[in-house]
Amino acid sequence: MQPTKDDRSSRRLLTALLVLGLVVATPIAVSAAASFVDVPDTHTFSADIEWLADAGVTKGCNPPTNDRFCPDRNVTRGQMAAFMHRLADSQEVDAGTVGGHTAEELRPFVYTTRVVGPIEIPGISTFESVADLDLPAGKYLVQAKAFFWSNDPADWWADCELVTENVDDDVWVDVATEADNNQTAASFLAVDELTAPMTVSLDCRDGGGSVHAREIVIAATVLSGFDED
Repeated sequence: MQPTKDDRSSRRLLTALLVLGLVVATPIAVSAAASFVDVPDTHTFSADIEWLADAGVTKGCNPPTNDRFCPDRNVTRGQMAAFMHRLADSQEVDAGTVGGHTAEELRPFVYTTRVVGPIEIPGISTFESVADLDLPAGKYLVQAKAFFWSNDPADWWADCELVTENVDDDVWVDVATEADNNQTAASFLAVDELTAPMTVSLDCRDGGGSVHAREIVIAATVLSGFDED
C-alpha cells in the first residue's frame, strides 16, 4: 500500500521535529572558561580570568554558586582588597624574591653615605676616620669627595686617604681659609674587590691649623653582576 500524501507530510514533520530536538539538545560550540559560565573562550581576558580562579584570587560574583565571574562589572575597593589578600596568600607572586634573587642578594647599584659638617679633622700624627661606608663583598668603584676649610689664615693643609681592602688612595690638600669665604674640594678614587663585608673609610689628618670639612660624600658603585660568584 502506497503512503498517502498526508502520511508523507506527517513523516516530514516528524523528521523535522527530531532534527530540531537534536539541535536544541546539543551544546552550542562556544565553550566557556572552566570556572565560569559567563566567560567564553573567545573572551579577551579568558586566560587571565581562569588564572585568577586557579590561583584562588577570585571565587566568582554570585555566591554561593559562584559559577559566574561578571567580567564587565566594576570592582569595589573591598573586592580589590580581597583579591590582593588572596594573591599574597597564594604566593603565586613571591614578593620576597625577584628573578630568583632574595632581597639580600639584590644589592643596590650604588651605596652612599654623606656626612655634613663642620667636621673637625683629627690631629697631625695619625690618620683617623672622618666618614665610612659599610659594603658587602663585591667589586666596587669607590669615590669620595670632601670640602675643606680652616679657621686659621695661614697656609694649612689636610692629608686624607680613601681606605678599602687593598687600596689606600692618599690625597694632600692645601686648604683654603674661612676668611676667604672659600673651601677646597678634594676627590678620592679606588677600584677594589672586597673578599668579605667591610667598612671602607676616608681617613684624614690636618696640618695643625684647625682644618675642618664642610661635607664628605662616599659612593660605591657595584661593578660585579648579580650572577657572579
